[in-house]
Amino acid sequence: SFFYTWNTVGGIAGTVASAFLLIPHFGLDNTLRITSTLLVAAGLLYAVFLKMKMLLRIQLSVLACLIIVWFVIPRMDRVALTSGAGIYTPTYQAEPGILDQGIGRFLEKGIQQIFYKDGFTATVTVTHPINSNEYGICTNGKSDGSSYFDMPTQKLGGHFTALFHPEPRTACVIGFGTGTSVGSLALYPGIKVDAIEIEPAVIEGSKFWAEIIWS
Repeated sequence: SFFYTWNTVGGIAGTVASAFLLIPHFGLDNTLRITSTLLVAAGLLYAVFLKMKMLLRIQLSVLACLIIVWFVIPRMDRVALTSGAGIYTPTYQAEPGILDQGIGRFLEKGIQQIFYKDGFTATVTVTHPINSNEYGICTNGKSDGSSYFDMPTQKLGGHFTALFHPEPRTACVIGFGTGTSVGSLALYPGIKVDAIEIEPAVIEGSKFWAEIIWS
């Protein structure tokens, strides 16, 4: 029970530290490298504490592992990571040669990723199709709004609800997205609008998105 207890405590502490500290501040890629480094360091400390034989070989192995973790293993392909594979897989599978190219290289031909942020609940990106003036904001690769095709729906989401009250004074929008629905509601005189968003990276991404389309 002693080992189970500390294993559980370590699992909880690691989850909280990763979600609320490491990933938001260092990103997913660096977080994996940092945790790998900590595991290697823990192994070395264990070997020193037990005064194991061949300690020099263990130290050299640790050095080799750290070189592999930080300099040999390539960086994550952010475009592939945020491709929305859970939603768009059938579309990707229909493209000839995509497996040979890799999904990241395939998407880079048509989409430019201009903002990327790993948050504690999701990865938020702002994308720009190369052959259009469209700018979209995505959560884990799924489009949550855009500057053209989704704009009527985004505006209507705010205005439609206000039509049901002659003088709306308060409103609450759950999920900020691009902020367009919140902004549409805020146009009504005297209204107070509260927006609830669980992921801070969405707010940061929406500000970046808004600066581009309204500039």
